[in-house]
Amino acid sequence: MSKSQPKHADAYKPPQRTVGGYNGWQVTSALQKCIRRGLEKDALFWATELWESCNQQGREYIWHRLRVIASEDVGLADNNACVQVSALYANFTRRPNEKIFLWHAILLLCRAPKSRIVDHAGIAVTEGPRPKREIPAFAKDNHAGGEMNWDESFKLAGCTLPDEYEAEARSIREKGGTSKRERKDSTEAAELGDPSQN
Repeated sequence: MSKSQPKHADAYKPPQRTVGGYNGWQVTSALQKCIRRGLEKDALFWATELWESCNQQGREYIWHRLRVIASEDVGLADNNACVQVSALYANFTRRPNEKIFLWHAILLLCRAPKSRIVDHAGIAVTEGPRPKREIPAFAKDNHAGGEMNWDESFKLAGCTLPDEYEAEARSIREKGGTSKRERKDSTEAAELGDPSQN
């Protein structure tokens, strides 16, 4: 692609050829691999190569890839990364010719701690064996055709905050208080033919 040619306008894939004559798919791959390795100068080069090859609509593809990278390659190592990249994308949508939001996102992702747990977990659960599972007993509470069991229904793994309202809330519910949602859930279960509601 020469600078005199129309710029790439597809938001769903990279340009076939960039302004520098590179294969767009390979540039996209180089961008992600450099971010994974923390090679920020190289990542900035490849990101701006794509940027200069695209018009505003085509640049949506770059931001799509960066949002994927934030979850795929940073993920749980820094849960704020995906939020920050989305915020920078929102700034881009308001000022689409400003490159600083792109630069910021690239540096943020390069310097962020990395983890591929999210991607690996998804692969394991969707592409691996899927033996049948029984619905656990603790799920069959008053929202799902069973009875309230406070200890089981509201058990939290990793709970770190003190809750000064729990005892009062539990007392209210155990005395028979029900929320509007619980009444709605019970009605819907009965309408679906749940025998426990008969």
